[in-house]
Amino acid sequence: MILGSVFLATTGAEALYSDMGHVGRENVYFSWPFVKTCLILNYMGQGAWIINNMANTALYGIQDMNPFFQMLPVMMRPVAVILSAMAAVIASQALITGSYTLVSEAILLDLLPHLKIQYPSDTKGQLYIGTVNIILWVGCSLVVLYFRSGHKIESAYGLAITLTMLMTTILIFAYLQKVKHKKIQPWVMLIVFGLIESVFFVSSLGKFFHGGYFTALLTLVILGIMIVWYRGTQLEQKYCIELAMRDHVESLKKLHEDTSIPILAHNLVYLEKGSNNESIDRDILYSILDKDPKRAKAYWFLSVNVLDTPKDMNYQVEIYGTDYIFRIKLNLGFQCNQQVNVYLRQIVQDLQKRGELPDQEKKYSIYGVSSVGNFKFYLIHKSIPSKSELSFLDGYILRFKYAIRKVAGSKTKWYGLDNASVITESVPMIIPSGSEYQRIQRLEKPSNKTVG
Repeated sequence: MILGSVFLATTGAEALYSDMGHVGRENVYFSWPFVKTCLILNYMGQGAWIINNMANTALYGIQDMNPFFQMLPVMMRPVAVILSAMAAVIASQALITGSYTLVSEAILLDLLPHLKIQYPSDTKGQLYIGTVNIILWVGCSLVVLYFRSGHKIESAYGLAITLTMLMTTILIFAYLQKVKHKKIQPWVMLIVFGLIESVFFVSSLGKFFHGGYFTALLTLVILGIMIVWYRGTQLEQKYCIELAMRDHVESLKKLHEDTSIPILAHNLVYLEKGSNNESIDRDILYSILDKDPKRAKAYWFLSVNVLDTPKDMNYQVEIYGTDYIFRIKLNLGFQCNQQVNVYLRQIVQDLQKRGELPDQEKKYSIYGVSSVGNFKFYLIHKSIPSKSELSFLDGYILRFKYAIRKVAGSKTKWYGLDNASVITESVPMIIPSGSEYQRIQRLEKPSNKTVG
């Protein structure tokens, strides 16, 4: 039981490592001696007060007695409460920044849905995720209202940190052994740190029913979301079909020149993930050619790539020998505002100046005649057919993933698109061919002739 309480004193080191990636090593080195000196004086003062007041039997009846507040004069306690609240806000910074880092890495590993990430400085390690901030705010408020006791929250926190340290030790062991190919060092580290952390873990198990169960439940919820998202992505990749782009240029040319079909837009834009100019997702061509043929003056297939530099902006283009098909790779620094529609309009003007894109006459506008036409952005969402080869479990996993994606946000918000020019279209994830079904037979109309 004593070890379980002492362990909380060691968790500050975990917060230090979390903050170091966001505020920099030099700042931690500079401020930590001052912080440590204050902490030592604080805890030694509380210890001295407890020793001097051990004979005071009146203190034994105070529930959740806190020496920090009791040792202060009554008039000073409101000030101490304010200072404690400010210290809690400062301490929460480690939790917040650590959450941002973990979520951003999970997004890159395709374990969580894409969220809008903002970078307030020129350092990519310093980031802000508004959705995570709101979830933490709501979650922490609910935890405080549910437990109503610092002791129970302490139990949940202690168990969580113990498990985190054990997992970190195991991951470092695997890294040293599998990646660095060390033989003795991983085992020494695992035995030394694993033994210490296992003792703390066993001592924290007594807190499971006093609040530690909340940590386990929260872990299962987050793990479930990650498993669903990861498995859903695997299924999407399994049934994703890439087509050779150049094989379909002729089909797009015929549609582009087919005057019997009205023009849907001057510029028809599809946002895609791939950066390979030689292949394209079948769903995009299915949307253009098969599902209500969409005729346009120019077809744009655009992907966004976030650079490691803060403010660089450039683009690459492939036109396939035409003046109406444009494959754009938009490279934006991590600090740049991802206003895709603004950058695309600039690209259109640039290509027109170079003679690679004909002028698009826009006669009617409150701003006068323009050489840049209107835009239609098409967002493709995969839908699950009612009858498919998906198993019962995989079908529900995909539905759950798409439900999570709706909550997480849409590309319309991420890329600052105008809602009036965005069209969302559902395309079946699995498009069955006619050969998969049994042929239906026609019944001939019975003859009315009588047999004589």
